[in-house]
Amino acid sequence: MKKGWTSSFDGFKEITGKLTLSELNTMLLEVFSEKAAQLKASEVLRNYLNNRFVRPSTLDAVKLMKLRFDILSFVVKKGFEPIELSPLTVLGTSSVFAPVDQNNIVSANRGTEVVSDPTNVLALEAAVRRKDRNEDDVNLCCMHRAVRAQAFDNPRFSAHFELFCMVSAWKDTGNFMKDKQMAARHITLYIELLKKIVPEPELSIELIPVSEDGNIPDPSSEMIDDIIFLIKNYRVSKGKSVPGFTYYKWLRFCIYLHFNGEKHMIIDGGFTDWTQKSLNNKKERLLTSGLGVEHLIKIFRR
Repeated sequence: MKKGWTSSFDGFKEITGKLTLSELNTMLLEVFSEKAAQLKASEVLRNYLNNRFVRPSTLDAVKLMKLRFDILSFVVKKGFEPIELSPLTVLGTSSVFAPVDQNNIVSANRGTEVVSDPTNVLALEAAVRRKDRNEDDVNLCCMHRAVRAQAFDNPRFSAHFELFCMVSAWKDTGNFMKDKQMAARHITLYIELLKKIVPEPELSIELIPVSEDGNIPDPSSEMIDDIIFLIKNYRVSKGKSVPGFTYYKWLRFCIYLHFNGEKHMIIDGGFTDWTQKSLNNKKERLLTSGLGVEHLIKIFRR
């Protein structure tokens, strides 16, 4: 479907602006019910064969299940609470908080969308716990099969894939001291985890300041130097800020696996303002990160 196709319909935005989610849900239920009633069994099979969103994963299910258990068992000991997410989340979970196009997400009915980035959902749960349960530090993680609508050129990437994600949420204590400690905590946890699940991994870490205009703002520079000191036993380098990259705030970190002469980014993380936005509180802090479990498995399976 071409982006902007709705421009040919007069008053489209006016109509959608007036529709509540409940009214939209009622309309779509009727539409999908009518379309499903028109389908034959042979068409359902043909659609199943041709739709990249619904085909099974090529991973060994038993080995993946064991890896899930090994990862979650390890991080529990490190103070992170695993939770099992729903396959769905509320509409706007990704696009409202992050610079993500809603067209790259599988929007669903009943005011929902298919989970495309588990860190966004973990951030919502962390916000609930920070607000309603008055929890000081919230450290959550999950293993989840994410679905993304955009097509990928890399043959190792598919429409749905396994991710391991973590979020840490807390209240600002001043001087970004806790921010640095949390970043070092996430990074060292991933390094220790990879050493347990990958045979003798060759790894490197990159710390990247985040700036909208390319100028390096405070506290990024100081944060990077202090984090490097905290993780001084590992191979760390400073990256360059990418103008216009606004997914993260202040700092992004990437962990690379070097294998057979190739460099693979398998872990990505950084600070975001998602809990600040959802709780309307500038004191809220959030660090998110994720490991591409499926990508990691496929690197070694080639």
